[in-house]
Parts: sequence; structure tokens; C-alpha cells
Amino acid sequence: MTPTETVLSALRDLGHNPKSTHDGWLCCCPAHEDRTPSLSIKVGDDGCALVHCHAGCSIDSICEALKLTKAELFTHNNTVNAQRNPKVRATPKQPPKLFGSAKAALEDLEKRKGKRSANWVYRNANGEPVGIIARWDKSEGGKEIRPISRIDDGKSWISGGMTLPRPLYRLPELLEAPASTLVYVVEGEKAAEAAVSLGVVATTSPHGSKSAGKADWSPLSGRSVVILPDNDDAGEAYANDVATLAQQAGATAVRIVRLVELWAEMPKGGDIAD
Repeated sequence: MTPTETVLSALRDLGHNPKSTHDGWLCCCPAHEDRTPSLSIKVGDDGCALVHCHAGCSIDSICEALKLTKAELFTHNNTVNAQRNPKVRATPKQPPKLFGSAKAALEDLEKRKGKRSANWVYRNANGEPVGIIARWDKSEGGKEIRPISRIDDGKSWISGGMTLPRPLYRLPELLEAPASTLVYVVEGEKAAEAAVSLGVVATTSPHGSKSAGKADWSPLSGRSVVILPDNDDAGEAYANDVATLAQQAGATAVRIVRLVELWAEMPKGGDIAD
């Protein structure tokens, strides 16, 4: 990936949704509690990623929040120049902090962010937990999403996204369902649980609407799928991505059903949980 693509991917892994502008992207800054998007991302003339928080966060704090080094903001050719500039000097990439359990990783996040509002566990085909998506509801509105994941040694956990390809939510339940069972795909774990409460088999992919392509959709092979998009542009984009991925995975039938056509008063951004 280019440096800019690396930054955008890191933002999406944290649950952010960078919006395209006429000359780059705009997003809520991950380094502070950002109520309105204040982080701009642009492509420099030399291919580097130009990242600036208009609220005043330093490049160090932004990179720390994104779990990137400053070297990753530069192309190979201009990394040497960056090292000569004390204001943007690249630092060696630090290994992620390891935790002995998912509980310990969550407790570490709560020390910095307070008590979480909710969390959802992702499991592999054997039913073993491999990732957790935690949510914090903000007092002024909005939310913050952070993932933790089990690393390849099978014992340690880190604060960060799951290994690719990522499993679908409620994967064991999906695999246990008869092949004739209709599978509903929604956007987000809260919406998936709402669908399950109605007695259907439901799933979603982790890390937000922009990360559908990073999940393993092969469990939909041979199944009929109904996609219920959120009532906004991001929801439509996610539904289209999932429809393509489900077909590529071998789903026998794929249909997009827009709940707003059944509920005219559905709020903007609303989903089946509403």
C-alpha cells in the first residue's frame, strides 16, 4: 500500500470512516475525543501521506493512536530525508504490547477510556475467541470503537485488529445452521444481535463498513443471503461490497432489502436495531 492507503486503512481498522474531499480525506482524529472531523489526510507531491489535526494533536500522538511509525508516512525514497528532519524523524516500529488474556487487554483500554458500553466476541470455526470489538458511548453523542485480537501464538492478545482474513461474526452459529437456512448480513455487531433476537441467522464483518473485503466470506458458499444495509450512503456501499463478496464466495442467491422501504420514518443511518 502507499503511505496514504496505510493511514486510511489504519483509521478504518479503528472504526473510523474517512470521507473523501476535493483534495484528500477528512476524518475524526484518533488521538483525541473528536466530535467533528478535524484530521485531514492528503497525498504529498513526493507520495508521502500528509496528516494534520486541526485541533492541534502532534504527529507523534496521531501515529501512536494509529499504531504506525512516522516512517510509514513516507515512501521508501523520502524516508532518508525524513530521518534528517528532527520534526518528522522516523522512529523504529515498536512491537505491540502483549496481554495474557482478552480480559487484561480490555482492562488496559478501560484504564484510558473508562468503562466500555458494550463488547462483542468474534470466534473461529472451532468456537475459540479470536477477537473482541469494544464500544464506548460518548457523553456528547457518538461512539468510539476499539478492537483487540488474539495473535498467532494462540495465547497472547494485543490491542489491534484481527489477523487477515477476519472471521465473520457469530461464525460457529452460522456454520451449524442447515444449508437451507436464510442468512441475513447486517452492518455491525449490535445490528446482528438485533436480528438474532428475531430468531434468524445473522452475521456481519468486523471493523466497519470499509473493511468487508478483509473478512472471510466463504461460509456463505451454497447459502441464500439477504443483506440489510444501514440507511445511509456508507450502508449502501457496504451492502454492494458484501453482495459482490458473497457471490464470489459461492452464495446461491443474494438479495439487498432496504428497511426504509418498509419503514418510511426510519432515521438516517438507522438499521434493524432501530
